[in-house]
Amino acid sequence: MQVLFLVLHKVEKLDDLLVVLQNNGITGGTIIESKGMINTLKSNNNFIIESLKIFLEDPREASKTLFFILEKPLFNSLKTSLPLKFFTPYK
Repeated sequence: MQVLFLVLHKVEKLDDLLVVLQNNGITGGTIIESKGMINTLKSNNNFIIESLKIFLEDPREASKTLFFILEKPLFNSLKTSLPLKFFTPYK
């Protein structure tokens, strides 16, 4: 068994992503609302974070975190079949 975690920042893509997952044999999982650590610290009026606010601007207020428990063959096939439109490469 493998655990797949997906953090979806483009929440408007959730329905499209769920269709792709279902088409690849995933019929159950958990979806929760999530918020990044920096956004949480910014809302707590932390002095250090406030002084760095200009560098930490992030327009994403909320995200969705999805997680699934998958058999290894399904996990491996999904890694190669998810469309790149759901991913933003890190620089």
